[in-house]
Order: sequence, then C-alpha cells, then structure tokens
Amino acid sequence: MAQAQTFPSAPSMSAVSTVDSAAHAEAPADAAADGAFSRMPSDTAFTQQRIRSWQPLLDPKWVIAVYIIIGIVFIPVGKSIE
Repeated sequence: MAQAQTFPSAPSMSAVSTVDSAAHAEAPADAAADGAFSRMPSDTAFTQQRIRSWQPLLDPKWVIAVYIIIGIVFIPVGKSIE
C-alpha cells in the first residue's frame, strides 16, 4: 500500500485578511481627514435624485384630441409622398 502524500499547510485565511485589512484601514482615514480623495457626491437634490418631475394626467379626452391633431397633420404629409 502506498502512503498518502502530505502537503505543507497553507496560512489560514483569517490571518491573511487581518494583515491586509490592517494595512488598508489607515489609508482611507488619512484621505478622509484631508478631504482630497472623497468620492462621496455632494448632497444636492440633483445628485441624490430627489428632483420633482412633471407627471401629466392623461385623461381620455386629451389623448383622443392629440391623436386627432397628429392625424390631421400627418395625413396630408402621407398623401404628398405618394
């Protein structure tokens, strides 16, 4: 019988992530103190998408009137193309 081959153990992920997070944790704090690297958008209604919008009320009388007007305008255009 052949013996099972053993491999050296890899470092645990918790040790690696702790080292990485400790190295990177100081950089954003320093940059935030300067205000030079802030990627946060300004708090305006435009950048935060809180602008009021126009929401028309499409009642049937208005929609039918618009369709008739568009038809009256474009029927002569279509006839002239023939």
